Parts: sequence; structure tokens; C-alpha cells
Amino acid sequence: MWIRSFLITVLIVSGTSGFCHELIGSKFNKSYALVVGVDRYPGSIWPDLKYAVRDARAIESFLLSQNFDVKTFYNEQATREKIVGYLENELAQVAGKNDRFLFFFAGHGHTEFFSSSNERGYLVPYDGKDSSATYIAMSRVRDLSEILETVRHQLFIIDACYGGKLGSRGELESLDPRIPQYLDEIVKRKARQILTAGGAEQRVQDTGPDGHSVFTGELLQALNEGLGDTDGDGYISFYELATMIQRAASSSNQTPGVDFLNGHQQGEFVFDNPRWKNQQPVTRSTEGSTSDTMRGQSVYEILKEAKRKFVAKDKLGALSLFRQAAEMGNIEAVFFQGLIMFDSSLFGRDKNMVGLQLVKESAERGHIPAMKALRDYYKQPLNFNPQEIKYYEEQIADAELVLAAASLIDPTGEVKQGEPAVPDEALQLSAPQNLQIIQY
Repeated sequence: MWIRSFLITVLIVSGTSGFCHELIGSKFNKSYALVVGVDRYPGSIWPDLKYAVRDARAIESFLLSQNFDVKTFYNEQATREKIVGYLENELAQVAGKNDRFLFFFAGHGHTEFFSSSNERGYLVPYDGKDSSATYIAMSRVRDLSEILETVRHQLFIIDACYGGKLGSRGELESLDPRIPQYLDEIVKRKARQILTAGGAEQRVQDTGPDGHSVFTGELLQALNEGLGDTDGDGYISFYELATMIQRAASSSNQTPGVDFLNGHQQGEFVFDNPRWKNQQPVTRSTEGSTSDTMRGQSVYEILKEAKRKFVAKDKLGALSLFRQAAEMGNIEAVFFQGLIMFDSSLFGRDKNMVGLQLVKESAERGHIPAMKALRDYYKQPLNFNPQEIKYYEEQIADAELVLAAASLIDPTGEVKQGEPAVPDEALQLSAPQNLQIIQY
């Protein structure tokens, strides 16, 4: 978590985010993507896959909705020459410093063992045979990334066995989202990021629910349904996306991996939340009904009304207001969103899981009540986890030390400017009736 680093940067406080929502693509000149899907391989060397092309086409559809210029190679089109040729001879000639690029590959992956200490990873194109010389080496992909060195943001998404071979660090290196002008910072810095369906030594599942692989199915849900926008600000950052996918798409035989390539400067690849832009503005009259817009009010005025509804047990009414405050960058509002979505009397299991993720997100961003709620959650018999209890107790101690040392007032968006104090019993994070022990 970021709490320990916060001890060094104690003067960073959260509140409003300081930016108006605009399409993320407007911050780049061009958005390019290369989408490759191979599920029919000639010959008998590589068995056919079931969903690779369908996965790739769904990713293509999402990227088109985000105004990407998408180049696709499916099955017999996806030869080694065409894939490498497009990147090296076409894209490298036109992409510039104010552009971004995404590469998605769904197909077979391969590891070649040259000695006990020398193994190399490959992507298998349509014309891949029984020789590594006919594959696309992960080292070649890294070289192609460097050829595109002027491009500001690059993201490589690999749904193939041994995809983790593309990187070597196995890390998620990100800026602390509490810093001032966080979105502007992650957009202007260079990003060289990797998200893979499995680790360097893992085979991954081709089949999954809804006609997609497990990995791409979760990825599409996070992107198309906006579930990856865990802080409710209208954007899905790589950090949010990777954190969610690592939990949602993990199983006993595959764990999604994250990494970065040479040239990474802690930028973040970012998508627009397609659901956010369709939400209606929240309104309120002087009697507390909905008629006058609240967009001109401060985040604390909105929180005050949201908490009034929450205490009055109008949780759905409160939820829309908390979402608005979260869009303005308030951590506490993210926490309350999570509490409400964790309520089984209002939502089903999928939303409960999203609610738990939102509570964890607010804890990650320094919200002490969220840490305490999670500590108490893991003390319950159904969810008992001594490691998690100890973890959150340590984070609570760190965060409280920060507050005491820095003498900061309300660094986490807690009660302020006339907000009502919410009864302690209203903040309990208890296991929904239809949600059993949660395992990641």
C-alpha cells in the first residue's frame, strides 16, 4: 500500500481533483491500436483455440468506441511478417510524441528452453511452425516498443500462455493517486505498461464464461461496464484496471501479471469509463428532493446531503450523491459507495464484490474508517483471515501516526463543514447473506 510512502510526503492531502471531466483521447493527438487474434492454426503443431478471435474482436469494438484507430489481424492475416511489419514500417513512421498505442494479442504463447538457465518467450502467429524462428520473440516486442520510443503511452495486453515473459520485473509501478493534479501527471508522463493473462511460467485458459477467455472476459467487463473505474472519477487507469483484473481473473493455474518496459516514467494508460458519461447529473431542491443541480456546490455540501440520506436509510439516493462526490476526488465518498454496494438487500453478489473493492480502494488511498471496516470484516467467522487483520492494523497505525505527526486536518475527507456524524453502526461492513468467504 501507499500509506508507508505517505509518511514521507505528509503534506499531500486529498480533496477535489481539480479537473473537469473530458474525454481522455482529447489529451492525445492520435490513439493507435494493433489487435491480433489467432484461433485457427494450420497444420498439427498448434491446436486450434476456441475464443481468441472473438476476444480480439470484442477488444476491437471497445477501442473503436474509445476513438482508437484500430489495425486488426485475425487468423490467416496474423502472420509474423504482417504484425512486425505494421509496427516497424507503418506505425513507427507516423506515431509521435503526443500519441498513444495499445497492442492486444490473443493466441498461443510459447517458451523455448535453450539451457537450464536460458529460456525465451514467444508469441505464436498464424504461420508459426515448429521453429522459434517463425515466432515473434518477446525480446522482439520489447525492441518494437523502443522503436516507438517517441509515443507517450504504450500498453501491451497479452492473452496467451507464458505472456509474463514479455516483462521481467513483475511489478506495478505507479504514482500515488493522492498527489495534486494526479490525472494530468499520469497523462503527461511516459507509460510503458504490460498486462498479461498469466505469469511467465503459466498456461492460461482459453475458455470462460460468456464466450470469452477468463482473462479477456473480466477485462471486457471492467472496460465496457465501467467496473474498472473503482474511484468513480470517470476514468479507468491502468492501475485500477490491473488491480481489479489480478483479483477477478486469478485462479489456481493462472494469475494475471503486470509489468513495465524500458522508458516507463510512471505514466498511466487511461480509458474513459463508458458508463460515466451516460449518468444524469444529480439534483436537489431546498426540500431535499431532486430538481436543482448540485454541480456548483462544494464536495462537502454534497457529502452533507449524501450522509443525511444515508442515515435516513435512503441508500440508493445517497449512492448517487456519493458517486458525484467521488467524481470530485473525495476518498470518503468512495468508501460510502463501497458500503452501499456491499449491501445484499440492494445488490447481488457481483455488486457486492465491486463494493468490497471500493472499500479496499479507499483504504489504499488512506481512508482510516475503510481500513477499520476491513479489519473488522476479516475478524468475522465467515471471512476470518489473521494476515489481513494484522495488515490493516499496521496500516491503521501508520495512517494515525501520519495524522498526529503532520497535524493535518481532514486529510481523508472525513466530517467537515457541517457534515453530520454518521452513527458507528451505519459503517459496519458485514458479510452479505449471499456472499461467502472471499478469496483472491
